[in-house]
Amino acid sequence: MGTVLRRYHLAMVFVWLGLSVPGTTIWRESILFVIICSLYANVEGSFAAYMGARAERKEQENDG
Repeated sequence: MGTVLRRYHLAMVFVWLGLSVPGTTIWRESILFVIICSLYANVEGSFAAYMGARAERKEQENDG
């Protein structure tokens, strides 16, 4: 289960990074600042979850 979650969180980092392009070009008429802040929060959250899952795996390897 840990491997699946780690890969999911890493994939979500790239999904949110990919959404930053249409968020800043296509949706230019909307509130750009809010879009950028939301995308930044999603990228940071997914990356933090990935790093947390990775650290947890390393800790389990060191214990075993």
